[in-house]
Amino acid sequence: MELLPQEVSFEHRIRKSGAVPPSFSKVELKAARRHRSAAWKAKVWRWVFVIAGAAIVAFVTQRAGVSLPLALCPFFGVLPVLWVGGWAFGYGVHTIRSARAGVIEMGSTQWKHELESVLVPERVKIAISREAMIVTRDDRTASAAWKHVQFKRLGVQEIAIFFGAGETLSVPRTAFASDAAFDDFCLTMQGFIWQAER
Repeated sequence: MELLPQEVSFEHRIRKSGAVPPSFSKVELKAARRHRSAAWKAKVWRWVFVIAGAAIVAFVTQRAGVSLPLALCPFFGVLPVLWVGGWAFGYGVHTIRSARAGVIEMGSTQWKHELESVLVPERVKIAISREAMIVTRDDRTASAAWKHVQFKRLGVQEIAIFFGAGETLSVPRTAFASDAAFDDFCLTMQGFIWQAER
């Protein structure tokens, strides 16, 4: 492949493979516990609604002078509502409480420092040929035909390149010697993408 003059090299930071910030694991674990707790409490509230509903139906039917066999009819009539409503009430209340607790916990975590602890530098070079875009990431080189490449300008300071099997690269303006070099790189890439789409 004949390489054209347009190529760019830069360094960025990526998350280490399989690395998860320590606090993120703790937040996930606590969220799972809160979910299980909400489901258990929803069952408790379901029985509270059923028992309370049975007591209210018994009281009303007794005051109305309805005998026991007939008094069961209204109870069984409202039982599905009590069964579903109690569960929904309990689950909804505890889910809202859990969500609030999660927001407070997320807000109190120093996420910037947490993320920095799992990031490593990666050296990237992007070269343009007539047939494909060639990407070198540290010691790994791959090419993507232009029909499998898309890019989007994110303002005047950055572009996002989408290629291959869901890969994405953000290329900063600071990787280029000048605004003109940055614009020329973008125009050349867009031209090859348009040609591939014809």
